[in-house]
Amino acid sequence: GNEIFAIKSNGNLYRFNEDVTGEVVKIDTPFGSENNIEGLGYDPITENLLIALKDKGGINGKKVKGKSIYGFHVPSKEFIEAPLFVLKDKDVERVMGKDKKIKPSGVAVHPLSGDIYVVASVGRVLIVFNRDGSPKNLSTLKRSLFPQPEGITFSPDGDLFISNEMEGEGGTVLHFKMN
Repeated sequence: GNEIFAIKSNGNLYRFNEDVTGEVVKIDTPFGSENNIEGLGYDPITENLLIALKDKGGINGKKVKGKSIYGFHVPSKEFIEAPLFVLKDKDVERVMGKDKKIKPSGVAVHPLSGDIYVVASVGRVLIVFNRDGSPKNLSTLKRSLFPQPEGITFSPDGDLFISNEMEGEGGTVLHFKMN
């Protein structure tokens, strides 16, 4: 609609309204700097903001053994207390090896399949979740193409875009056509 949301790594969530010049509303969240939030996406099917935690996966004293994505239901303006998606540490170890870690940096919903895509800069992976929250695919990304994948989005027709930060060289945005 006419609302724009932005989130800081310390968990501060802000809502901007296009119709009200200069109005910025801070929304209280259960997150803190220990969660180190980097990813913010929107799921039009559930009307949830998707909030990807880069570090500590639990909130409100609850522990999570993995990396979590939480939801904020936009119409009701309420946080969903349980993670919507969790990539468990044991699943990462099974696929990538015991010493590998991942830290999500971006999240987006595929406009045609509804699958949830998460890119992680640390670990350099692309994770796809089914709608039920189960992991569908975990793919490692080549360093030569993805030096530091940080952002992810889709065009309405399903083309994938992944942005990379690059030390001293600006960055890149890679475009992958939907097959």
